Formats: sequence, C-alpha cells, structure tokens
Amino acid sequence: MGLSKKYESLRSEHDAPDGFYHFDLPLSIDNQQAVLEEAVFSTVRYHARYENSSIFVSRKPTSKWR
Repeated sequence: MGLSKKYESLRSEHDAPDGFYHFDLPLSIDNQQAVLEEAVFSTVRYHARYENSSIFVSRKPTSKWR
C-alpha cells in the first residue's frame, strides 16, 4: 500500500479531519540497517529485538574540527 493510500486508510479508520499528520511505518531490520548506513553511520550491527522494538549498535563519525 502506498503512503497516500495508507494515510487515507488511517484517516478514515479514525474519522480524523483532513490535515497534517505524522505516522510511523516500521522498517524491516535490513531496511533500517541500510538507512543508518546511508546516513553515514559505520559498522551498523543489529543487536536485539524486544517485542516491537529493535536495537542497533553503531557509530557516526564526528568532525575532527569539534
């Protein structure tokens, strides 16, 4: 389901008026890892999952000018 269809579905389901809304769409572990790597995090490792939450361990390089 595309994002606009998901938005309409959720809005209809909750009888919400038209407007701006934020909703989270969970990512698969592989997709979350790819997003973190694309954001320049290095050595992204999946650590654990607890119910609906996943823990990743990583490091983002800091500027040497800080």
